[in-house]
Amino acid sequence: MIKLLTQFALLAIWGLGLAAYATAGTTTLSDQADVRLEQGEVIEDIHTTYGTLTLDVLTGTSQPHYLLQLPPGLSVADFLIQADADARIKSADVVYEVGSPMPSTQSLFFPRASLEYWNQPARFILDLNREPVAPPGRAPGPVPSIVVAIVDTGIDTDHPLLISSLATGISVFPDDPSVEDAPNGIDEDGDGLFDEVAGHGTFVAGLVHYVAPNAVLMPIRAMTSDGTSTSFLVAKGITAAVLNGAHVINVSLGTAGDANVIADAIETAEGMGVLVVAAAGNDSAAAAQFPAQSSIELSTIGVAGTQDNDVLAPFSNYGAGVSICAPSEMLVSSFFGGEYRSASGTSFSTALVTGAAARMLSASPALSPAQVRTLLASTAVSIDAANPGHAGELGAGRLDAGAALAQAGATLPLLAGDFNGDGTSNLDDLNIFLSVFGQTTFVGDINGDGAPNIDDLQLLLFGFGGQ
Repeated sequence: MIKLLTQFALLAIWGLGLAAYATAGTTTLSDQADVRLEQGEVIEDIHTTYGTLTLDVLTGTSQPHYLLQLPPGLSVADFLIQADADARIKSADVVYEVGSPMPSTQSLFFPRASLEYWNQPARFILDLNREPVAPPGRAPGPVPSIVVAIVDTGIDTDHPLLISSLATGISVFPDDPSVEDAPNGIDEDGDGLFDEVAGHGTFVAGLVHYVAPNAVLMPIRAMTSDGTSTSFLVAKGITAAVLNGAHVINVSLGTAGDANVIADAIETAEGMGVLVVAAAGNDSAAAAQFPAQSSIELSTIGVAGTQDNDVLAPFSNYGAGVSICAPSEMLVSSFFGGEYRSASGTSFSTALVTGAAARMLSASPALSPAQVRTLLASTAVSIDAANPGHAGELGAGRLDAGAALAQAGATLPLLAGDFNGDGTSNLDDLNIFLSVFGQTTFVGDINGDGAPNIDDLQLLLFGFGGQ
């Protein structure tokens, strides 16, 4: 069957001239099933008939989902056939196993300095390098707090970048309430690798923060540091995010097959005005993975990945289910242990779109998920010309966060000349600029031409003292 993937393993190791790609596994749990009952039916009657046992219950969706342990001798396939003919059972589904991608992803997170986080190509590609001014006709004022849930491996809650932006987190693992994104030294998936997904949730959170620094980040730990989980647990994470006040939910994972329990959780989110943004996947395939796209109508924004020149990233999925694209290669973000790393994948292009959506909602909280999707699409940059082999398969095009934010009436989040991210352009930034003057680096680069030079110095001095 299908193995759920985290979407960042397919990283391009450009410095070595190599590309490392993961392959999808195809496993479901062999002794569990997800069941919904018709109105008025009780699960105890199902247990009596089939000898099943309730392991977990998901409430908060249209109807409760029951995670059932099947008795020895009753296969999932046989149970689904019998359940389909049972008038008491509304739906029965397999339980997909969430597995870590291969090869090890941990070795493909490359150490970086914090200055490279604040000064990276995405700042210019997405048109974020603007002075934060009040929108026309509006006086400056407090920015509404938009809560973004990160359904992932957790978040490093002590990371200096994120510590002041965190809401109370939730773990869906009943025997492990921690939301910390950290290695545990256990090989949960039995692949001989340890903690290969540790840091993924923190990395995603840092990129959301990059575009939407005023957003409140809610850690929803639904995967272990090896990336192991199930579709049932992921659905619990999405539902917990909705019930605890999230406005936007980032789901940087996916599967090649629909999971009823996740679909139900997303439909519940949409019905409560919560936007779900999901990764298209890293299989180089002509269709996004679920839940970015589905055989049923889902309201997710499916995000594919591009290179800095707007060419589709070689690992990214495309086609059906892709709503929009965003940069996905060698992005720099936060990592567990207070570090910064660079990595590639549609997980991370997804986080940039999530950040843009959150920032739009800060300016216009009344926007519905459908309106946010429309604004993102209408302001996106067409990239079909740069991708003649994929014309019409890249959704609305590449995210233009600056244009989308302007349409929503948002102040833009980054300050030209603020190289260290402290919210002002001052002597510290001038010293940073002078230390890299003339080098080929985005650190100290204000106009986005790839090098700090006299043009950038003029821009720095023009905005000096701004905040």
